[in-house]
Amino acid sequence: MEYVREVMVTILIKFKINKMKQLFETNYVVYDKLEDEILLLNNGDVAIYGNKEEADADCLPNSNEEAIKCTDLPLHWHKEIIKQINKD
Repeated sequence: MEYVREVMVTILIKFKINKMKQLFETNYVVYDKLEDEILLLNNGDVAIYGNKEEADADCLPNSNEEAIKCTDLPLHWHKEIIKQINKD
């Protein structure tokens, strides 16, 4: 039993060390390029979508908002989203 516990602790430590360091093209956000703003959830986190259609549905009509890949965002947003994903 002690060996199993030791293995689990090792796996958890390795998971925490190997946190996400890049974004993927399969994730989308609602972005206003003119204002350099991203749609946020009520808790302040960036709203990340699994596909373009979902993000498109949340874009306000007659606005500057558009659904774009996370990888197409300015670099400072990359860092913010990665920090959000990796937070404990």
